[in-house]
Amino acid sequence: MKTKSILIISIALLALSSCSEKFLERYPDGSTLTQSQYAELDNILEADVRGIWSQFYQVSDHDLYGVRSIDLFTDLLSGDVAMTRSGYGWYEVDERGLTRSYRSSYLWSFYYNIIRLCNLGLNAVDAKGRPALKQYPSAANLTSDQEMEVELSYYTAQLLAVRGYCYANLMKLFLDRTVPVSDDQYVVPFYDEEFTSSSQLLGAQRATVGELDIKISDDLRTAIAYLDSIEHLVNRESKMEITGDVARLILAYHKLNYGDNDEAFQYAKQVIDRANANILPHSELFSTGFADIKNTNWLWGKPVSIDNTGGLASFFGQVDIHTYSYAYAGDVKSIDDKLLGEIKANVWDDRLNWFKTAKNYGVVPDGKFYSPGHENTTDAEQIDRDWTSDDVWMRMELAYLVAAEAATKKEIPSVDTAVMYLDAIMSERIVPGEEAAYQTYKNSLNASNIKDALVYNWRVEMWGEGYSLQTLLRLQGDRTLGSNHINRKTKKLLSTDYTLTFAIPTSETRYNPFIGNIYELTEE
Repeated sequence: MKTKSILIISIALLALSSCSEKFLERYPDGSTLTQSQYAELDNILEADVRGIWSQFYQVSDHDLYGVRSIDLFTDLLSGDVAMTRSGYGWYEVDERGLTRSYRSSYLWSFYYNIIRLCNLGLNAVDAKGRPALKQYPSAANLTSDQEMEVELSYYTAQLLAVRGYCYANLMKLFLDRTVPVSDDQYVVPFYDEEFTSSSQLLGAQRATVGELDIKISDDLRTAIAYLDSIEHLVNRESKMEITGDVARLILAYHKLNYGDNDEAFQYAKQVIDRANANILPHSELFSTGFADIKNTNWLWGKPVSIDNTGGLASFFGQVDIHTYSYAYAGDVKSIDDKLLGEIKANVWDDRLNWFKTAKNYGVVPDGKFYSPGHENTTDAEQIDRDWTSDDVWMRMELAYLVAAEAATKKEIPSVDTAVMYLDAIMSERIVPGEEAAYQTYKNSLNASNIKDALVYNWRVEMWGEGYSLQTLLRLQGDRTLGSNHINRKTKKLLSTDYTLTFAIPTSETRYNPFIGNIYELTEE
């Protein structure tokens, strides 16, 4: 967490050794490159993947720092995160519900910049010859040609998985929910490696929901196949690298949002059955601060060091009162008090202790997100001034939540299966001594109230992790906010409200001739 980066020399000097054991060593914590630097690299693919990871946490402003800033402002928009005090006002626009217009350009450029890097990388793969999918022997028995194939398979999988992840996020965020969703509804343009290598600079027309789902699914399924074929050869150097489990869960969550529940269940169940990670046990529920990449339930995330921290501009800076930044200084982020009341009503649920009343701050996520070693102080000289709490992008609990929800919506639904997967999480969240109360709650779950249990667990378990908005849009339909918001107190949010989805930026509608406010052109 506080270690210096192992990356000492310039990324431009790095090259893979195709005939040594080091061909599998990757350290994806580099920096972005200029076009001239990119063209001069010996190993364009390694540089491209490094650049992609750096984009995931690139700081644009003190409320815009990549993946975790998107998690925070969408959770604020949907109301599960409540801004209860504002001194500097970095997220007040989201607390006011104005995220649609204010954040659209950032989301658009964030995801499409990463997509462009993925396409550049895939073009570099194709220049070398995209590897065939095959099974390989042990590392000790690989030929030099096979070593190169494994390297190309690894980079191809990373690039396809990230591109699929970006399009899945664009689809869920920019899909117009004010009308009934259908496969022929237009969403966002799709740019692949072929488009990027062409001379077409004017843009592309928007893909439909159905078309985009096919593209996302193809990218992720292919990535999974590559990763499965080489997983016995690849030593994962960082949890920023995508594994087969991460790619499966990206696809499972996309399919859940898209409405293909049988596939969502299939891929989530695969992750669970592969058992490469565990649910955070009750013994660690309050001891990690959700701030350590070494947590065994973390599947994907950013290890933060002195070299790559965003400093004041970071998730913990904006949420944790024990980290020297905006939350500490008075921009207080809390849990919606109506949701907090639901947790209190479930006397068995120890997740209540993720949220505590702190002197001079009110209720804060003091038991979930905090800088380990500093949780008992708000003294200016003793709080965290290194900003090295790690960022979680995906954890194992997601697989169980996806599987539980999908089980209730499959072609052959099963409430018992849903309860089984929810129980795997909830049984690790019981207040000691309240086992009987939990058992009563669990035994009460049936077809008439399982949806409520799903909504509750999505909102509570994943609070502050970027899942709240989709839970509202996909499961709830409407949500009434509590009274502790500085804006939108007790406001009723409807899933069909246009403010809960994002508008295509005017820069795109103005300069892309295939997208217009009145009509859209086709390439014909």
